Amino acid sequence: MGELLKQTFRREDIIAQWDGGEFVIGMYGTNSADGLKRVSELLTTVKQEEFSDRHCTSLQVTFSAGVAQALDGSVELQALYQQADTALHQAKAQGRNRVVIAEV
Repeated sequence: MGELLKQTFRREDIIAQWDGGEFVIGMYGTNSADGLKRVSELLTTVKQEEFSDRHCTSLQVTFSAGVAQALDGSVELQALYQQADTALHQAKAQGRNRVVIAEV
């Protein structure tokens, strides 16, 4: 999954594994609508990919995501993460396998 993230996003974007199975992607110069589009396209790609575990068992992978936007330079990383995390929980509550934009 990490390799797919690297292939999908730009060099100026930041990709990090955050908490166990969570990833955080910082998309420089991207608004929430464009972020939603890019992450939704990644979700479509992931659904079509064939993954396998260490025993070569085929796996289908999906994910849920929350997208948050720093509207100005005054937003702290922790607050931005909280907004995205809240949107992530909304995506999971709505049935998973989807991307939700954080309400600000």
